[in-house]
Amino acid sequence: MLVAARTHVGMRRDENEDRAVVVIGGTGEALDPSDHDGVLGPRRIPAEGSVLLVADGMGGRSGGATASKIAIDAVRRTLERQEVGETSPNLFVKSLHGALLNANRDVLWEAQGEASLTGMGTTATLAGVLGDRVHVAQVGDSRAYLIREGAIVRLTRDQSLVQDLIDSGILDESDAGSVNDNLLLQAVGTQPELRPIHTYHSLREGDRLLLCSDGLTQMVGDGELASIADDERDPSLLAERLIDLANERGGPDNTTVVVADLIESGLPDAAGEDTLAAKRWRGSRA
Repeated sequence: MLVAARTHVGMRRDENEDRAVVVIGGTGEALDPSDHDGVLGPRRIPAEGSVLLVADGMGGRSGGATASKIAIDAVRRTLERQEVGETSPNLFVKSLHGALLNANRDVLWEAQGEASLTGMGTTATLAGVLGDRVHVAQVGDSRAYLIREGAIVRLTRDQSLVQDLIDSGILDESDAGSVNDNLLLQAVGTQPELRPIHTYHSLREGDRLLLCSDGLTQMVGDGELASIADDERDPSLLAERLIDLANERGGPDNTTVVVADLIESGLPDAAGEDTLAAKRWRGSRA
């Protein structure tokens, strides 16, 4: 896996409330673009898996940045405590689920102790690579995509009022950007009960995973994203191009992009009959 991660404050914000991290198994090795933009890899994916995470904080001033940092730290601690060695898909999904629950607890706890942080929260989208699958755990509207031979599929569904309106046929997706207040239906740290959504997808040699905050998806549609990803094979340059494009179009929000390419992975080659469609995880309850 070759990984690139980049983040930018955008053109209209004073503070970057986005965070991202890549955790390579239980080794503790990680890439955090909040500390530096860069590339991690190539790295062999260990038997206990590897995890990509994007979090987009909310809460104004220091609240959003605090919430996303707390969530990143909680997830990282949880995953780094995993035993080194082979794990089952069920246990892996449970670890992703537990990491988000821990993050929710920690954000709520911090908000209780500081009045200025009341109401803060964050999205959190994790993509965990284990064996020949990617397992996604999502809260909020930061997205995960799988890109294969020029085709793209969302591995997540925005947990937002706008997405509900699109799904019900009330709002056309092309008009979604005109909605000023895209209310999230759930976020990490805003309610005691959290229900992450878990999906999975089989992986193939040459697949590309892309995680991003809505600073990108407000400005760049799925089709254009797939076209640019197909044109740019360097993951670091792809992340940079996408952020630059969002900023050229106004950059109204922070933008974070994490790209992971599966290279020389030992995975099967892509076949023409492969179906690009995320499946809801139906294993043992997370």
